[in-house]
Amino acid sequence: MSSRFDEIASAEEANALLEIQAPDGSLAVYSTSSNVTLTDTLHERWIEMGSDGKVEVVSTQPGRVDEQLELSGGYKLRIRFEPPLSPGKHTFEIQTKFFDSFLKQDEFFTLTIKYPIRHLRFKIKFPRNVPVTSASVVRFDPSTGPTATKVQEDLPSLKQEENSWYEIQWTKENPKINSVYRINWSWYPQRS
Repeated sequence: MSSRFDEIASAEEANALLEIQAPDGSLAVYSTSSNVTLTDTLHERWIEMGSDGKVEVVSTQPGRVDEQLELSGGYKLRIRFEPPLSPGKHTFEIQTKFFDSFLKQDEFFTLTIKYPIRHLRFKIKFPRNVPVTSASVVRFDPSTGPTATKVQEDLPSLKQEENSWYEIQWTKENPKINSVYRINWSWYPQRS
């Protein structure tokens, strides 16, 4: 689904961080930040988020969430801007909590590219001492119809920091608009 934001926005840089905070995957915080240029006035923006669990928006800057609809397999949020945003450069930041969303050994997170982005940076950070064994990125091109074409992307980097934090990092120059990028990983969530 396209929104007015998608038609009037472009970004030099967009950053996304998914930090899985609970060793069993029951709590994760997703933060995005993007430097966006708007070509027209913006009153509201709709965002869709998929999740097996519950989603709670913690903060959004600028604007405020004034409507959250629960959909099959996710949520749709309306962010309203009062006063409306004028054409020009703006920094958008959104922080969301996911509850009970990453509980399986083989998991994934998807990013849907709805407007032009020059440089996309995505990182997943895992709890201390919870091993991650593999990671990959696949792009789905929905323009090919119901059987979306699947294209393997460059592998993300998977590293373990000195303090026992595992991280997946992936960057993409000029990601394809209207494509879905799926970051897959295998890990060993700790059961209580």
